[in-house]
Amino acid sequence: MVQIQKLEEQQKTAEGLVRKSTEAVQKADVLFKYNSATYVEVILTQTNKLQEELDLASLKAQRLNAITTLYRSVGGGWQ
Repeated sequence: MVQIQKLEEQQKTAEGLVRKSTEAVQKADVLFKYNSATYVEVILTQTNKLQEELDLASLKAQRLNAITTLYRSVGGGWQ
C-alpha cells in the first residue's frame, strides 16, 4: 500500500512537470515565430516534454503493477 501511495504522489508530480513542459513548448514556439528563439531551443523544449511524458508513463505502469501485485497477494486473480 505504501508503494502505491508513493507512486501516486510521484505521478502527481510528474503530471505537473508535463503540464509545465507543455507550456514551455508553447512559449518556445511563440518565441521562434517572432525570431526570439532558435529552432534548437524549440527542439530542446520538445525533447524535455517527451522525456517528462515517458517518465509519467513509466510511473503509471509501475503503479498499475504495484496494484496488481497487491491484488494477487490478497488472493485475487486466477491461478
